[in-house]
Amino acid sequence: MRELQLYECLTTVLKPPAQTNATSPRPALITRHSLAEANARLTARILLAEDNVVNQKVAVHMLEKLGYRVDLVANGLEALEALQHTSYAVVLMDCQMPEMDGFAATSEIRRREALACQKNELERSLISTLPPVAFRHVPIIAMTADALREDRELCLSAGMDDYLSKPVQLKVLEEIIGRWVSAPASLQSASGGMG
Repeated sequence: MRELQLYECLTTVLKPPAQTNATSPRPALITRHSLAEANARLTARILLAEDNVVNQKVAVHMLEKLGYRVDLVANGLEALEALQHTSYAVVLMDCQMPEMDGFAATSEIRRREALACQKNELERSLISTLPPVAFRHVPIIAMTADALREDRELCLSAGMDDYLSKPVQLKVLEEIIGRWVSAPASLQSASGGMG
């Protein structure tokens, strides 16, 4: 393990300046914690649910610039399908989409999470030797052009965990996703929303 940490530290220090991210300059002090955060960001996969093609391109570009892997869907139904096959660190959910909007998709995601949790508890009560299964609460960040306080409250009451107003700014995007990607899994699973 220490050899891997040494290797990661050396590659971080020796990386040419052109390859470093302009929004996240190389830290003055490199620790095993800063390396772990960088690795988590590189492996974090984000689901972007957005129907507008221009917004899709801008958001994907920003997320890739920040070092995340991005999967793109155009509506809430596609988001539900993607979540059945892949575990995402964060879902960026546009509120207004055709076929199924972000509010309805979030409601369904939360319903499925509750069912999975109930099923796990039932199985454990029937077979006491089953180990506990960690509850997986996927953080959902609302993305909407509506910037009023009431809109933010509507998103949070719908089961979304955080809120981004459009047009999205790179620094704000980085900060909000960083809250959820770097948070310990136990903190994420215990959170039903931010208020």
